[in-house]
This record gives sequence, structure tokens and C-alpha cells, in this order.
Amino acid sequence: MLIIPLYGLLLAVSVSAFPGLLHDKPHQTLEVLDNIHNTPYCAYTCVFNEKYPVRFAPECQGSEGQELGACLCLANGYQYMLDQCIGIKCPAEDRKIVPSNTTH
Repeated sequence: MLIIPLYGLLLAVSVSAFPGLLHDKPHQTLEVLDNIHNTPYCAYTCVFNEKYPVRFAPECQGSEGQELGACLCLANGYQYMLDQCIGIKCPAEDRKIVPSNTTH
């Protein structure tokens, strides 16, 4: 059962180590992996649910990479459903408070 998440992590690391392997656009590999690492395992089914962006953030369709991430962050319906899903799937002790960035 543990082999599938480990395989996925290995794939993500290998793709990020060789950026030209699957894509040739610049990306934020370290930040993405750090965010995934800080996400509780119970929230993965919510965060990686491919239906949520389509249903609750239709304005983000056609965006990719950082633009997609920024759009999803600003999509209130998407954020609400994501919060609800994580609230149901994860116990309170597994949820973390994300510190706000005060440098802006």
C-alpha cells in the first residue's frame, strides 16, 4: 500500500530533476515539492481532485503552471470546496495553519 505513494513521489522527483523530460517550461520545483510535503496525506484526495477546478473554478480553464495556481488561489468557490473537503477528510490535528506572507 505504501509503494504507490512512494512511486508517485519518486516520479515527481525524477521529473523535477530532469525538467526537459516531460516539459520544457520553467517551474518552481522546490516550492511545489515543499508544499506537497507539508500537505497532510489525508488532504491529497481533495488537493489532487481533478473535478474541483473544472466545477468550481471554470475561469481558470486554459491556464497552466503559475497562472493556474494563482487563479485557483483567487477562486472563492474552489477554495471553499477544498476547505470543506479537507475539513471532512482530515482530523484537526493533521490540518496546519499556513502562515501568511507579510513581505508583500
